Amino acid sequence: MSRVIRFQLILSLIGALIVAATIGSLAYRSSFKPVPDVGGAYVEGVTGQPKYLNPLLALPTDYPAQSIDALIFSGLVKEDPAGEPKPDLAESWTVSPDGKQYTFYLRPSARWHDGQPVTSDDVAYTVATIQAPDFPGNQDLAAAWQGVQVTKLDALTVQLSREESFAPFLDFASVGILPAHLLAQVAPKDLPANTFNRQPVGTGPYRLQQLDLRSATLQVADDYYGTKPFISRVMFRFYKDDASVAQALLRGEIQGDWHVDAAEVAALHSDVNLRFYQAVQPSFSGLSFNLADRVVGRPEVRQAIAYGIDRPALQRQFLGGLGRISDSPISPTSWAYDSSIRVYQFDPGLAARTLDQTGWQMGPNGVRTKDDMRLAPIILVANLPDHVALAEAIADQLRTLGMDATVQSVGFDGLVKDFLAPRRFQIALLDWDVPGSDPDPYPLWHSSQATATGLNFSGWKNPDADQQLELGRRSADITVRKRAYSQFQTDFATDLPAFLLFHPVYEYAVDGSVKGVSLPAAIHPWDRLATIDQWYIKTKLVSPISS
Repeated sequence: MSRVIRFQLILSLIGALIVAATIGSLAYRSSFKPVPDVGGAYVEGVTGQPKYLNPLLALPTDYPAQSIDALIFSGLVKEDPAGEPKPDLAESWTVSPDGKQYTFYLRPSARWHDGQPVTSDDVAYTVATIQAPDFPGNQDLAAAWQGVQVTKLDALTVQLSREESFAPFLDFASVGILPAHLLAQVAPKDLPANTFNRQPVGTGPYRLQQLDLRSATLQVADDYYGTKPFISRVMFRFYKDDASVAQALLRGEIQGDWHVDAAEVAALHSDVNLRFYQAVQPSFSGLSFNLADRVVGRPEVRQAIAYGIDRPALQRQFLGGLGRISDSPISPTSWAYDSSIRVYQFDPGLAARTLDQTGWQMGPNGVRTKDDMRLAPIILVANLPDHVALAEAIADQLRTLGMDATVQSVGFDGLVKDFLAPRRFQIALLDWDVPGSDPDPYPLWHSSQATATGLNFSGWKNPDADQQLELGRRSADITVRKRAYSQFQTDFATDLPAFLLFHPVYEYAVDGSVKGVSLPAAIHPWDRLATIDQWYIKTKLVSPISS
């Protein structure tokens, strides 16, 4: 064999070996799979600036503070994506047979961000602060904790006792716990001025690293007792309005928009790099009727209004198609929702016949009258531009039925004090907030709340509905509660103390580079971060054998 031929054979052999090695390497690498890895930073835009980074002081409308607090602080329990309570600072708990005592067992591994252990002293301090006569925080929170007695059984066991059973109590046990070792010497009335609100120390998955007028940066907490998030840093950038947040997202300055405003839906949905996530909010908007009024206090008038309002058209016009139309004050995503209740579909013909058959005659000027009454309801609304525009659109629809409807806008601060509390209104366009995942309609619709200090602004008093509401919040049996709330919803739809428009649908926009994002079924805006321990930006390749 010639030297040239041998050389060519050697080259061929080397080439074959290289090809084989390359194929083998590619096959080996293809057997690996990408999995979430630790690292990266998520930057989100929010509207406004946080006032207090303190879960006892942050109001429900302070969305920047609520969002940051959700990552810094922990409660005894937290809600899972289905809205059910699950362990948080408390690794477990027991409830007495009569539903009046809750015993929480704290995690031995729980640490504050400064390294100090979490103890029952922290729980006792937090509850005592909420109950203080001079408590400067959310008064709805204060009302929920009044009468609760705290007993420290040992350093890691605390018992909370109530005089009466209260099924939604675990909902309120999710409030963020504060560190007694840092704040015990601060009087509750002095909390708003304390530096803690700008330099908070919590027990959540992230700790505050930096805060200024433009942004807040959070770093994953090394000693966090729970599942540590993959994403190492979370930054919130503060913008003046929702439009500015949306534009920042489109420019690539941020990776998430905390809340897709209806006016920004079209622009954001045109970006193919964005992913959108939606969830129904438990709050709702609608028309509250003053049942003591001689006109709208009549059932046929309320029913005609309900049949005469085109909610799908309003939904398209004002919510960009987002919003869940519902006739129940209980969210359609709740375990307590009853889909079989009476529904008021848009039917202007039925609305007109309802008025005709009950003696409301159409006059030559196009306005209906009965006896000495003109059908000319006034719709009260807070002087917020979008609320006023919605009220005007509703008034336009009612005028086609022979109702000379007009809109009265008033200052937001005086809406409750000057008009709703003294019942100086006929119809009010309102947003009702539901603070937790437990439906508990009692505060809004029980007859005991139809007072100047209560939230039953319509003055609805139905003995059967009262009985069901009382049973629903007293019983620990979910079957009993569901049956009670079903009957309550039937009573509500029959009496129609309010006509509901929408349960708002929350939409969240996140860049496609952020993976693993999901939302609970029903949320408040700050709950969008509830599953952040599953989000990731970085990945690594792992062999199927090692995984």
